[in-house]
Amino acid sequence: MFHRFCFEFKIKYFVLFLVANSVVFISLYFVTRPSDLYTIETFQCCENKTLNIEQRRILQQTFSKRRSRIEKICDLYYSSSNNQYEIDNKRWIKELYAIKKHTLIYCAIAKVASTHWKNVLLRLENPEKQRQLQETNYQQAHGSMYRYSFRRRTQGATKMQQVLNNYTKLLFVRHPLERFVSGYRDKLSHPKDTFTVEIYNYLRTKNKTLETKPSSNWSPTFVEFLHYLVDTEYDHLNEHWARYVDLCNPCLVQYDFIGHYENLHDEALYILQNKSIDNFFDTFETIQKPNHKINSKELVEKYYSGIPIALAERLYRKFYIDFEMFEYTFPWQIFDSTINNIIINN
Repeated sequence: MFHRFCFEFKIKYFVLFLVANSVVFISLYFVTRPSDLYTIETFQCCENKTLNIEQRRILQQTFSKRRSRIEKICDLYYSSSNNQYEIDNKRWIKELYAIKKHTLIYCAIAKVASTHWKNVLLRLENPEKQRQLQETNYQQAHGSMYRYSFRRRTQGATKMQQVLNNYTKLLFVRHPLERFVSGYRDKLSHPKDTFTVEIYNYLRTKNKTLETKPSSNWSPTFVEFLHYLVDTEYDHLNEHWARYVDLCNPCLVQYDFIGHYENLHDEALYILQNKSIDNFFDTFETIQKPNHKINSKELVEKYYSGIPIALAERLYRKFYIDFEMFEYTFPWQIFDSTINNIIINN
């Protein structure tokens, strides 16, 4: 009887051990999966609004490694004796927003869940309008954020430095190639005045025979858009496709949290819990509505598979520092190595 009891006890203990270790293994996989383009899938968002101790430990290490990475790259490329990739030192101030009550600074990068983060900040600053803001059209969040701009709230260099030293600072990035596709689909694949005219004016510099203004139904091809990106000076690029280093200047601003869009669920939740404001996490649930679920790998391959390798090389050189600083790989294999160049369609 005693031996039977011991045997059953060992079996039960062994089963519990397997289950516990499986949970830890699965948690490690989803928290530590790399940010490579080919691991990007639709988020596993909002099914579980808690992080266990192991997940929090790993995320803490992840954020620490990213900070160290940025320091290393900044020392390598942006030291006083070596400034290979010049950063626009004025632009970044425009993208920072400060929430005094929670000592929080957010650098907004378009096409990286910026409307959702801005909605969180608005709700933090206006708790009495919680329900109203929760139901607000997210696009209205952009227009309402001007009053919380870092530049507006910190008059003078001394005050700016004081706030930067004492506030928690965060930004989120995503794979640059995926961001370009998102920006193109949202702003350029359908005729829209501001953005299409910007590209059209660039094309006119290449082809003087084009009409002064584009037709009402004109929109650039993706190839034309990429040519525009590689030929345009950094400080003239729209915020929807400008470099991360120009928008947020991580070599000057020491960010506490550098999040990756590919793991938005866990990383946003960790940051909000760190500030004891995770009750605002529901803002990110809308990202997971059915019409938002797009397989990023397939989408990126669809847009870039016909792009010549020569243009890909120019694109990589142009945005090299973003790939390097935030550890994103460039998927050379999806570009067409049989074509040296594509003449821009006029």
